[in-house]
Amino acid sequence: MLRLARYRTNRFLLVLVLSLLIPSTAFGSICLPPQAKPDSPYDYLLALVDALGWAKSARDRVIQAPFENADLISSVTEAILAITLADRDYECATIILTPYKASRHEAVKTSASGTSLVFRALIELDKEFIEQHKRLLSLGPDSPDLGTYLEQSMVRSSDSGR
Repeated sequence: MLRLARYRTNRFLLVLVLSLLIPSTAFGSICLPPQAKPDSPYDYLLALVDALGWAKSARDRVIQAPFENADLISSVTEAILAITLADRDYECATIILTPYKASRHEAVKTSASGTSLVFRALIELDKEFIEQHKRLLSLGPDSPDLGTYLEQSMVRSSDSGR
């Protein structure tokens, strides 16, 4: 009986550690890009669909993040976590398309390069958001500059589409 309990505990700990180490997406898979065939437009379309799935997962992470906490620190921490996980998804989308940027088909090469550029730009915007949230945490809830900072942050986020 003790051996069974120890087995279940060890198994639970192993699953917990693996789930923390392996980045997963909303659709429950790890980032393992398929075998790329850069000169096949059909395979590129399949890879593009996969990459767009990762991008949707990233967007859903940020939209569905539970920002229900009343205190500022918890809300900002949840936002930073959601954005960081979203960036992992955008990174996977970029990795999937990278081989196709060297395709001999001009349309495939242009599409893969442009789409990857968009994903990289989203990652850079997210880094800026994380820095904004860190500045928000450093201000503290009683800072007289908090209202001004939040107003400026809202204007920046509405300008960038987030």
